[in-house]
Amino acid sequence: MGFAGDVTTLEAVASGLAEIPDEAAGDRLARDDADRERTLEHLRELLGTPRPER
Repeated sequence: MGFAGDVTTLEAVASGLAEIPDEAAGDRLARDDADRERTLEHLRELLGTPRPER
């Protein structure tokens, strides 16, 4: 694909993000954060690692 393909991909992503309303983008980020936290919690349980203090 090379550089030209990378630029095309970035342009497609940028145009797609421009079409997402700010509220929807915020909702998506919140869901991503929640998914990430659930995944980390599951891995901690599997590994027997305590949750770090915040």
